[in-house]
Amino acid sequence: MLFVSLLVLAACEPIPPAPQTPSTLATAPTPALNGPAEDLSKACVLFDKSCTVGWADGCYNLGVARYEGKGVPKDTALAATLFTKACEEIAEACTNLGALHIQGDGAPKDVVKAAQLFTRACDRGSALGCSNLGFAYFHGSGVERDLTKAEQLFTKACQAGVQRGCDNLKFIPGH
Repeated sequence: MLFVSLLVLAACEPIPPAPQTPSTLATAPTPALNGPAEDLSKACVLFDKSCTVGWADGCYNLGVARYEGKGVPKDTALAATLFTKACEEIAEACTNLGALHIQGDGAPKDVVKAAQLFTRACDRGSALGCSNLGFAYFHGSGVERDLTKAEQLFTKACQAGVQRGCDNLKFIPGH
Protein backbone atom coordinates (compact mmCIF):
# COMPACT_ATOMS: atom_id res chain seq x y z
CA MET A 1 0.00 0.00 0.00
CA LEU A 2 1.42 3.37 -0.96
CA PHE A 3 -0.18 5.27 1.91
CA VAL A 4 -2.85 5.18 4.53
CA SER A 5 -5.50 7.85 4.76
CA LEU A 6 -8.28 7.63 7.29
CA LEU A 7 -11.61 9.36 7.44
CA VAL A 8 -12.70 10.06 10.94
CA LEU A 9 -16.21 9.63 12.16
CA ALA A 10 -18.32 12.69 11.49
CA ALA A 11 -20.01 14.52 14.31
CA CYS A 12 -23.25 12.93 15.43
CA GLU A 13 -25.74 14.32 17.91
CA PRO A 14 -23.57 14.45 21.04
CA ILE A 15 -24.75 13.00 24.32
CA PRO A 16 -22.91 15.05 26.93
CA PRO A 17 -20.27 14.15 27.80
CA ALA A 18 -19.32 12.92 24.36
CA PRO A 19 -16.16 11.45 22.85
CA GLN A 20 -14.28 13.60 20.36
CA THR A 21 -15.90 13.55 16.94
CA PRO A 22 -14.16 15.81 14.41
CA SER A 23 -15.63 15.89 10.93
CA THR A 24 -12.43 16.37 8.96
CA LEU A 25 -10.25 13.99 7.01
CA ALA A 26 -7.14 12.87 8.86
CA THR A 27 -4.31 11.74 6.62
CA ALA A 28 -0.87 10.37 7.19
CA PRO A 29 1.96 12.17 5.36
CA THR A 30 2.25 10.56 1.94
CA PRO A 31 4.78 11.16 -0.79
CA ALA A 32 2.27 9.94 -3.38
CA LEU A 33 -0.30 12.65 -2.59
CA ASN A 34 1.91 15.41 -1.22
CA GLY A 35 4.04 16.13 -4.26
CA PRO A 36 3.74 18.48 -7.20
CA ALA A 37 0.38 18.52 -9.02
CA GLU A 38 1.90 16.93 -12.13
CA ASP A 39 3.17 13.98 -10.09
CA LEU A 40 -0.18 13.61 -8.35
CA SER A 41 -1.99 13.45 -11.67
CA LYS A 42 0.45 10.81 -12.96
CA ALA A 43 0.03 8.78 -9.76
CA CYS A 44 -3.75 8.91 -10.13
CA VAL A 45 -3.54 7.62 -13.70
CA LEU A 46 -1.57 4.64 -12.39
CA PHE A 47 -3.98 4.13 -9.47
CA ASP A 48 -6.87 4.13 -11.97
CA LYS A 49 -5.17 1.56 -14.21
CA SER A 50 -4.35 -0.69 -11.27
CA CYS A 51 -7.90 -0.42 -9.92
CA THR A 52 -9.32 -1.31 -13.34
CA VAL A 53 -7.39 -4.59 -13.29
CA GLY A 54 -8.60 -5.38 -9.77
CA TRP A 55 -5.78 -4.19 -7.53
CA ALA A 56 -7.47 -3.05 -4.31
CA ASP A 57 -4.59 -0.73 -3.33
CA GLY A 58 -5.07 1.21 -6.56
CA CYS A 59 -8.80 1.58 -5.87
CA TYR A 60 -8.12 2.66 -2.29
CA ASN A 61 -5.45 5.20 -3.22
CA LEU A 62 -7.55 6.65 -6.03
CA GLY A 63 -10.50 6.81 -3.62
CA VAL A 64 -8.46 8.91 -1.19
CA ALA A 65 -7.27 11.13 -4.06
CA ARG A 66 -10.88 11.58 -5.26
CA TYR A 67 -12.06 12.36 -1.73
CA GLU A 68 -9.31 14.94 -1.21
CA GLY A 69 -9.29 16.29 -4.77
CA LYS A 70 -5.54 15.72 -5.10
CA GLY A 71 -4.32 14.92 -8.62
CA VAL A 72 -7.91 14.47 -9.80
CA PRO A 73 -11.11 16.46 -9.38
CA LYS A 74 -12.77 15.98 -5.99
CA ASP A 75 -15.65 13.49 -6.30
CA THR A 76 -16.90 11.94 -3.07
CA ALA A 77 -19.44 9.73 -4.83
CA LEU A 78 -16.67 8.19 -6.94
CA ALA A 79 -14.51 7.93 -3.80
CA ALA A 80 -17.31 5.90 -2.17
CA THR A 81 -17.45 3.59 -5.20
CA LEU A 82 -13.69 3.10 -5.08
CA PHE A 83 -13.70 2.44 -1.32
CA THR A 84 -16.47 -0.12 -1.88
CA LYS A 85 -14.23 -2.00 -4.34
CA ALA A 86 -11.21 -1.77 -2.04
CA CYS A 87 -13.18 -2.77 1.09
CA GLU A 88 -13.06 -6.39 -0.08
CA GLU A 89 -9.34 -6.44 0.76
CA ILE A 90 -8.42 -3.27 2.68
CA ALA A 91 -9.85 -2.65 6.15
CA GLU A 92 -9.20 1.12 6.03
CA ALA A 93 -11.31 1.35 2.86
CA CYS A 94 -14.22 -0.04 4.91
CA THR A 95 -13.51 2.54 7.62
CA ASN A 96 -13.50 5.35 5.05
CA LEU A 97 -16.69 4.10 3.41
CA GLY A 98 -18.38 3.89 6.82
CA ALA A 99 -17.40 7.48 7.54
CA LEU A 100 -18.91 8.58 4.22
CA HIS A 101 -22.16 6.85 5.20
CA ILE A 102 -22.12 8.63 8.58
CA GLN A 103 -21.59 11.97 6.85
CA GLY A 104 -23.95 11.30 3.95
CA ASP A 105 -21.12 12.57 1.76
CA GLY A 106 -20.81 10.67 -1.52
CA ALA A 107 -22.86 7.83 -0.07
CA PRO A 108 -26.37 7.73 1.37
CA LYS A 109 -26.52 8.68 5.05
CA ASP A 110 -26.98 5.31 6.74
CA VAL A 111 -25.76 4.77 10.30
CA VAL A 112 -26.63 1.05 10.26
CA LYS A 113 -24.51 0.49 7.14
CA ALA A 114 -21.73 2.59 8.70
CA ALA A 115 -21.74 0.43 11.85
CA GLN A 116 -21.58 -2.72 9.69
CA LEU A 117 -18.61 -1.31 7.78
CA PHE A 118 -16.84 -0.26 10.99
CA THR A 119 -17.42 -3.78 12.36
CA ARG A 120 -15.90 -5.30 9.24
CA ALA A 121 -12.95 -2.91 9.39
CA CYS A 122 -12.34 -3.49 13.09
CA ASP A 123 -12.55 -7.27 12.69
CA ARG A 124 -9.95 -7.02 9.93
CA GLY A 125 -7.49 -4.91 11.89
CA SER A 126 -8.43 -1.25 11.42
CA ALA A 127 -7.83 0.46 14.76
CA LEU A 128 -9.68 3.56 13.56
CA GLY A 129 -12.55 1.29 12.50
CA CYS A 130 -12.62 -0.01 16.10
CA SER A 131 -12.63 3.54 17.48
CA ASN A 132 -15.47 4.56 15.15
CA LEU A 133 -17.42 1.42 16.06
CA GLY A 134 -16.87 2.26 19.74
CA PHE A 135 -18.32 5.69 19.06
CA ALA A 136 -21.35 4.05 17.42
CA TYR A 137 -21.88 1.85 20.49
CA PHE A 138 -21.36 4.82 22.82
CA HIS A 139 -24.13 6.75 21.08
CA GLY A 140 -26.32 3.86 19.91
CA SER A 141 -25.80 5.02 16.33
CA GLY A 142 -26.66 2.14 14.00
CA VAL A 143 -26.29 -0.35 16.86
CA GLU A 144 -27.88 -0.71 20.28
CA ARG A 145 -26.17 1.53 22.84
CA ASP A 146 -23.67 -0.54 24.83
CA LEU A 147 -21.08 1.22 26.95
CA THR A 148 -19.25 -2.04 27.73
CA LYS A 149 -18.68 -2.70 24.01
CA ALA A 150 -17.76 0.96 23.49
CA GLU A 151 -15.13 0.70 26.22
CA GLN A 152 -13.72 -2.53 24.77
CA LEU A 153 -13.49 -0.99 21.30
CA PHE A 154 -11.95 2.28 22.51
CA THR A 155 -9.41 0.23 24.49
CA LYS A 156 -8.58 -1.90 21.44
CA ALA A 157 -8.10 1.23 19.32
CA CYS A 158 -6.02 2.90 22.04
CA GLN A 159 -3.76 -0.13 22.41
CA ALA A 160 -3.24 -0.09 18.65
CA GLY A 161 -2.08 3.52 18.78
CA VAL A 162 -5.23 5.50 17.89
CA GLN A 163 -5.15 8.47 20.24
CA ARG A 164 -8.86 9.14 19.69
CA GLY A 165 -9.63 5.74 21.23
CA CYS A 166 -7.52 6.64 24.27
CA ASP A 167 -9.16 10.05 24.57
CA ASN A 168 -12.67 8.61 24.29
CA LEU A 169 -12.12 6.19 27.17
CA LYS A 170 -12.45 9.07 29.63
CA PHE A 171 -16.12 9.41 28.63
CA ILE A 172 -16.94 5.89 29.78
CA PRO A 173 -18.46 6.10 33.29
CA GLY A 174 -16.13 4.66 35.92
CA HIS A 175 -13.14 4.56 33.62
